[in-house]
Amino acid sequence: MTTAKKPFREMTPGTTVAYTGKFLRDSGQMTGSAGLDKFIVQECHCKHCVAKTRVAVNKPSVWTDPEEPGYDAQYARELKAEVGNTWTHINVNCLYVVGQLDHRNMP
Repeated sequence: MTTAKKPFREMTPGTTVAYTGKFLRDSGQMTGSAGLDKFIVQECHCKHCVAKTRVAVNKPSVWTDPEEPGYDAQYARELKAEVGNTWTHINVNCLYVVGQLDHRNMP
């Protein structure tokens, strides 16, 4: 019996991802809660997601989240009209697929 495996680092919608240790070190976030954040990749058809340089994750963009102090209602409407969503987009080099070993998480 064989088991189907996802291709390495394939971040399709529904995939659980997290920040890599390399990204956390390089951005100075080795302490705090950023290392515990897990995201689910969302469906998005913007030019960055189509090119697979970034992925949309289930976290509203800071400027489009009504609970954030920098909330901008007009920007949120314009972004939703242009892209179709208001999700945060993160560079794929800053993320790893949860459950897959990745050299970017080595100390």
